[in-house]
Amino acid sequence: MRRSGFAKSLSFKLSMLMFGLFAGFASFLGLATYFVSHGWLEEIAVSNLEALTSSRYITLKMLIANKLAHLKALSEYHLAHYVRQVAKTQDGAKSDFIEALERRIDWEIASVDNVEGICLYRPDGSVITCRGALYEEMTDYKDTKTLLKARHRSIVLDPIMHQGHFALDLMAPVRSAKGDVLAVLLVRYDGQNILAVTGDYTGLGESGETVLGVRKGDLVFFLAPLRFDPGISQTQPAEISGQRAKPMLHATSGQSGLTRSFDYRKVEVLAAYRPIRPPGWGLVVKQDVSEAFSNSNRLQIILFFLWLILITISLIATLFLVRVFMRPVKDLHRATEKVSGGDLSVKVPEESEDELGRLARSFNRMIDRMNNAQREQERSNRELTSFAYVVSHDLRAPLRAIFNLSQWLQEDLSNQLQAEHKKQLGMLREQATRMDSLIKGLLEYSRVGRTDTDLGWVNTDLLVQQIIQSMGVSERFSFEIGALPRVYANKVRITQVLQNLIDNAVHHHPGPNGRVEVTCEKGPEGYTFSIKDDGVGIEPRYHERIFNMFQTLSAARDLTDNTGIGLALVKRIVEEHGGRVWVVSSGEAGRGADFRFNWPKIVPEE
Repeated sequence: MRRSGFAKSLSFKLSMLMFGLFAGFASFLGLATYFVSHGWLEEIAVSNLEALTSSRYITLKMLIANKLAHLKALSEYHLAHYVRQVAKTQDGAKSDFIEALERRIDWEIASVDNVEGICLYRPDGSVITCRGALYEEMTDYKDTKTLLKARHRSIVLDPIMHQGHFALDLMAPVRSAKGDVLAVLLVRYDGQNILAVTGDYTGLGESGETVLGVRKGDLVFFLAPLRFDPGISQTQPAEISGQRAKPMLHATSGQSGLTRSFDYRKVEVLAAYRPIRPPGWGLVVKQDVSEAFSNSNRLQIILFFLWLILITISLIATLFLVRVFMRPVKDLHRATEKVSGGDLSVKVPEESEDELGRLARSFNRMIDRMNNAQREQERSNRELTSFAYVVSHDLRAPLRAIFNLSQWLQEDLSNQLQAEHKKQLGMLREQATRMDSLIKGLLEYSRVGRTDTDLGWVNTDLLVQQIIQSMGVSERFSFEIGALPRVYANKVRITQVLQNLIDNAVHHHPGPNGRVEVTCEKGPEGYTFSIKDDGVGIEPRYHERIFNMFQTLSAARDLTDNTGIGLALVKRIVEEHGGRVWVVSSGEAGRGADFRFNWPKIVPEE
């Protein structure tokens, strides 16, 4: 006798499973849900507190790391050049360089979020320049200890609270090319993002809070206002021998963990602590024990024995049922993993008549459709590639004929043609030349990915110099080439990328005098090249559009030389190699555009 459809379904099997597990023990389950284990609740409370602590710890570490990265960029790159110029000149001639330095600092303060002020000190503590809203405060950093530390390394100072405003100062040395200390840089950041972390009581109930502190000698100072006594952070530091400083003492000593202690209210709390290095602070996230374990007074013995009974029954049932019910799921999982790896030949067994059996059949049908779609896509790609190649070649022959005929016609009838007619014939040849350039660009675009297997070592430094020499640019156009690497790549493709981007920087420059910088930064995964000019720039709304086929921002008079394929070709080549190309530009005249692209680091096989 055949079973009904419902009896074959997975729903029926699961219903029987749930009934068999819970029918005989419903009373026990009801009793067990009423009583809650103290240890279980304590583990939940501890896990919750540690998770909140880890979240706040990561947030603070990221905030400090971002500020240190910005400080490093200022001290080693953005301001270093100006400081070196000031250091090289005599005292009477420093005003122009200091003005340039102050303009650069003012731009940094205005354009970078959270930066409130920037100061530069000489190694002896005298002020070179100080900019920002908090000028008078920032000139107070002249003590020998602080400057001495900052002359050797980057440091993060303790946050300060002044007239209700919370701020964070960072200092770093500015060195010459030989490594000598020329100045000490001080940057003041708005500390409200730190207060947002310490003032976030989400998940901490009515009694929890986040405390940030630092140890100085035998005292522990609170760096941010506390939840229940904001003024204590400024007026009552804690002694290290006292109970209320115990978690913070562990944190500032470089330890992580969780403990019970008494806080500044003399209330017992559950506290999790983490060290934040740099700058040597301590983070403590705490909650009153009474609130954290408010539901822990239950009968643990009853729940323990109930747990033993249920776990024994569940174990026996689970070992059998999981083996039966999970086998098709595991088969489907393994098949899915193979498909995600690109294997479309996989099939799953279609043994059962329940939902999993129907799912297996649907999966197999989906694989069949994917195989058909893949074959159709491959066929379409081959046809499109062949079509573009043939059409492009067939179009170039009549274009050459048009060009030659117009030239012969002008030469044979030069005495009979009027100046306007000669101009129109010249325009005809220009358009034929432009069409020929478009067709050649299309051919190059269609070849990307099909002829890129010829790899070898390419010296990009020498390659860029050869590209610049072949362009025949005016001597008034200067190039600054940084340290460029040797890469293992297809030389034709990386040449096309660099040549198009350098040609783009020169071609779109508004005047004969210009400057182009070609640099590269090495990362763990590969290289990031940068081609930066000082031209008119590109407005942000055009940043994506310029990489589309036939898109150009040039004026009509430049269309003969600009096909609109160069940047599209660059994008396709870079993306075919697993990279990304983008432009950084505000669109302001004189600030230019910075085209950047990633190129993967490939190690050739031996």
